[in-house]
Amino acid sequence: MVAFAVLAAPSLAELQVAADAAASRYRQVLPVRSASLPVVALYPNPTTGRLQVDLPAGPATIRVLSVLGQELRVYSVPGGRSAQLDLSAYPSGLYLIQISTAGGTTTQRVVRQL
Repeated sequence: MVAFAVLAAPSLAELQVAADAAASRYRQVLPVRSASLPVVALYPNPTTGRLQVDLPAGPATIRVLSVLGQELRVYSVPGGRSAQLDLSAYPSGLYLIQISTAGGTTTQRVVRQL
């Protein structure tokens, strides 16, 4: 895995603070999967708007998060095996999809493109 951060600051001390913040933010964005949660499929990824989510059986809560972790929308899925999310209102970029079920929580990345 390769990651890049482009940083600029008026002083060395501020640049070091920016580098530490970028490293911290990178660690927050990595997907976290529970060992007990079955695999969740998101497709198409990248998407132009509609996103299909295949879920394990049972109720689920799906949160759409910005790359900074800000909650943009919450979907409650009472049961069933799939849900459709509409990301067409959001600008192009990287989003996090956090899925919580009785079996645990998983977070996956999705790219929204035009």
